[in-house]
Amino acid sequence: MIVTTGDWGATAACQIIVVVKSPLRSRMLSQRAKEKAIHDVMCGWKVSAEDPEYEDKGKVSRTRLTGSDQIIAARVAELLTRV
Repeated sequence: MIVTTGDWGATAACQIIVVVKSPLRSRMLSQRAKEKAIHDVMCGWKVSAEDPEYEDKGKVSRTRLTGSDQIIAARVAELLTRV
């Protein structure tokens, strides 16, 4: 919201910017942060060149999920974004 005060002529105006914090905006930002965190954990992993039972992302390695384990992890991630 921008509130203009004073009559400074056609070339200038004194403006006061009011930042409104709403619960809806806070929830939206919280939801985005949650979705980003889940995306970082679930996506962007590549099969390790050294051991195909592992996957790498940057300097981090972890055991690869296969078959039904991948499905369960994806469903849990989806549920967490809805909470």
